[in-house]
Amino acid sequence: MIEPKRLAKRVLLIGWDAADWKLIDKYLAEGAMPNMRRFLDRGARGNLATLKPILSPMLWNSIGTGKRAYKHGIHGFTEPMPDGKGVRPSSSTTRKCKALWNILTQEGMTTNVVSWFVGHPAEPINGICISDLFQKVPLDKKNPQHCALPSLSDGCIFPESQREKLSKLRVHPLEVTAEAIKFFIPQATKIDQEKDPRLKVFAKLYAEMLSVHNAATYAIQQNDWDFMGVYYDSIDHFGHGFMEYHPPRMAHISEKDFEIYRDVIAACYKFHDLMLGRLMELAGEDTTLILCSDHGYHCDHLRPRETPKEPGGPAIWHRDQGIIAMAGPGIKKGEKIYGANLLDIAPTILNLLGLPAGEDMDGKPIAHVIGDQWWHPPRLISSWEDVPGEAGMHPKHEQQDPFATREALRQLVELGYIEEPDENLEKAARDASREANYNLARACHDGGLLAKAAGHLERLYRDSPEQTRFGIELARVYLKQGRFEETRSVAEGLLTMIEKRNLTKVKQLNEALRKIDEQPGEVIATAREQREKRHRKQLDTERAKIRKEKREARNIEPLTSLDNEEFLAQRRRQLQKTVDKIRHYNVRAAPTVCLLLGRLEAMDGNYKKALTYLGKAEHAEPRLPGLHLQLAQTYLRMRRNNEAVRACEKALEIDPDNAQAHEVLAAVLARLKRHDEAADHALSAVELIHNMPRAHLRLGATLARLGLYEKAVEAFQTCLKLAPNTPAAHRYLAMIYRTKLGLRDLSSTHSFKLKMLQDQNRMGRNPAAEPENSPSSHPKPVLNTVAISSKPGLWGDQSEVITIVTGLPRSGTSMMMQMLVAGGLPPLIDGIREADTSNPKGYYEYDKAKQLGSDAGWISEGKGKVVKIVAPLLPLLPSKIDGTPAHYRI
Repeated sequence: MIEPKRLAKRVLLIGWDAADWKLIDKYLAEGAMPNMRRFLDRGARGNLATLKPILSPMLWNSIGTGKRAYKHGIHGFTEPMPDGKGVRPSSSTTRKCKALWNILTQEGMTTNVVSWFVGHPAEPINGICISDLFQKVPLDKKNPQHCALPSLSDGCIFPESQREKLSKLRVHPLEVTAEAIKFFIPQATKIDQEKDPRLKVFAKLYAEMLSVHNAATYAIQQNDWDFMGVYYDSIDHFGHGFMEYHPPRMAHISEKDFEIYRDVIAACYKFHDLMLGRLMELAGEDTTLILCSDHGYHCDHLRPRETPKEPGGPAIWHRDQGIIAMAGPGIKKGEKIYGANLLDIAPTILNLLGLPAGEDMDGKPIAHVIGDQWWHPPRLISSWEDVPGEAGMHPKHEQQDPFATREALRQLVELGYIEEPDENLEKAARDASREANYNLARACHDGGLLAKAAGHLERLYRDSPEQTRFGIELARVYLKQGRFEETRSVAEGLLTMIEKRNLTKVKQLNEALRKIDEQPGEVIATAREQREKRHRKQLDTERAKIRKEKREARNIEPLTSLDNEEFLAQRRRQLQKTVDKIRHYNVRAAPTVCLLLGRLEAMDGNYKKALTYLGKAEHAEPRLPGLHLQLAQTYLRMRRNNEAVRACEKALEIDPDNAQAHEVLAAVLARLKRHDEAADHALSAVELIHNMPRAHLRLGATLARLGLYEKAVEAFQTCLKLAPNTPAAHRYLAMIYRTKLGLRDLSSTHSFKLKMLQDQNRMGRNPAAEPENSPSSHPKPVLNTVAISSKPGLWGDQSEVITIVTGLPRSGTSMMMQMLVAGGLPPLIDGIREADTSNPKGYYEYDKAKQLGSDAGWISEGKGKVVKIVAPLLPLLPSKIDGTPAHYRI
């Protein structure tokens, strides 16, 4: 066997946190990003799907390792101190597996890593490593105008011999020039800096961005490296600071603020283009370049009106699709990158450098854009963790500089990603542990480890029932597990709790409003007292700081007189606005929970009840993600086609790039025999998310109805490439090849494959259910290997056989139960669900069957009987009963 060749002399990986094609394409069209244009003209580009939760420290470590968070061990922004007393930013010593730079160090290659998220302390790799604390320069509180750089924190630089030179490359916020400021904020002179801190925020972000870039351009010239990774957090940080001022103006932003800060985001992207150009120049034409982001960033009408006041709340601004672009040796020019997610970056880089990926990596190489027709990827190895040798990783007991830790924590608080750590160190550690476990649960959910996710969330919700986010995530996991009754119980409990809590808030606010009307003097007296108390505290704090920091006193403005009428009017407006907001958002219904219950009822066939919940969600939050798509899917099942069309159109009005909405709309239009329009929307779906087998299947079926058989064949073949065991695609191809194209051999091939799949389905061993409609789809649960037959008499002892009636809700399962019972087969039922007008002869249900996902201990009761189990729960059937193989007849 020929050894795979090394495609790239060296690879430069550039990370732009939160970069988004929506804005890049806009600035490309304007000619404002010429270096990006030059990059793209010689390479490939596409979307890069993110993972959940969309939190950068977890995501960039998945990019660096090719593994999900539950494997690499970074579970958020912070973690408890090793002694359980206090909190620190997540540390490189916590990562449980080798990153790219460790693998390459082990293989004798030279690597440079600059400012990688969760990169402190710097790792002792074969090359230069600069931690993400390098660029953090706190302002001197004793002398705010002093711009001397403090010493670098211990552990920022490896090797230590580079410390002195790199230290001089940092930029202090007070060194930012007026010319630089005007590039981002042309009207900066209009800012009153005594009252408006945003210019200082900008200067700090700008200085940190320059420090990272200075370090990168230094490191790139210091050695003959094989791999270099540099991470810029600036697009994300500028976004959290200034995206709400980006055109078009958001309703809550004043005209004045909009005019001053509207250009910051555009300037940020243009400046990144300049930095990209310099890196490309220094790297040279013989370097393979990869540019990626961990997620996108809402920049248009999808920008949230408010940011949740909870840990990780700013992630609401993050979009599911990031960017990826590749160029240089080993990359196919002009290719479109499709079906990629951020787990694929590390395996791809290993292949470019002639090394195999590990079987334990969750990603795969993006093989369709690398190499040539003669190239083949290196054979997988089981795990790089098993390969011995020095990999440049830290001893686990490595400690951090507490002062550097404090500065990094402060910035996370300022950005809104974490709450101010509690002064009680042990409580702060518990809080950090709770958040890490919540993020771990969400990562398990996203990775398909539903049982583990449920276990974490059950403990979290039990210990903190006031945290509705824990309950909502638990209900989502239960729903995916098919634990419908538990889903309903959790969701309905959440609704009750939310409504009760907010009714109490409304009552308190109404009481405050009543006092303004009936006891204005008391309200004003209380307000004066509170203002004076705050002012005294401010003065006391300032005096203490003067003594501690040995500096001159700052001017604290004296209290002004209170305009009684103006104060009361303003107070009334604030209270009434809060009351209206609570009533609108939560008292009638908590929209997220209602959407969840609507989805549950639709899955259970209770469409009218589903629409009731979905209607409540729409009334409370009409732009809730996923709401109109769920409405469309529900209307589609009810055959209310025109309403399904309107719901899809509403979903696409909110987000034109919603691939699932395009696919569902194609299905509805095909049912209405509007095949040309259906084909357009199916095509839009596959262009937005190529790795979406159902959309290719839909496109093929629509093209076949239009008589475009050769194009239909292409669509079905793509579907099978993505999901090889899709019966409908084989059925269509067999028919088209036989009756339309006269290719009987190919028709026979697909007919044979279709029959094999049908036989496997009958035996309960369908090996490839269609993947989810997402490039970052969850792995499907592995079906239990159980003996299943569709024919009677396969086993001699029929008393050991459990007969199962299955299907979707409202598909005739009750009638089938009646027929089998009439034929003499005893049923396993409990009579809890009573007969009604829909089923006057009864439902023939056994309530425990609904809890198959959490409790299968009852299954032995079904031996020799017939029991009804809904189709989504079939994969959860146990393979053994009391230690012996189970026998089922479907």
